[in-house]
Amino acid sequence: MLGIKLDFSKQRRHETSDAAPTLDRVIDAKGYVPGNVRVISHRANRIKNNGALEEHRAIVAYLSRALGQRSPR
Repeated sequence: MLGIKLDFSKQRRHETSDAAPTLDRVIDAKGYVPGNVRVISHRANRIKNNGALEEHRAIVAYLSRALGQRSPR
């Protein structure tokens, strides 16, 4: 998701680092079931943890404007 190489040596919760692998639900309401989970970095999971898709889009649009770049579609 962020291009971070996952570090599988940091799997225990108290040793989490940005590169630690975590399970992420694609659709939260479906839970941790086959086909609805992905392994992503701990950093990516923290970033997307509480934000809705529209909120993330708004952040990208804002940063794109602030940096004078076009917003990706």
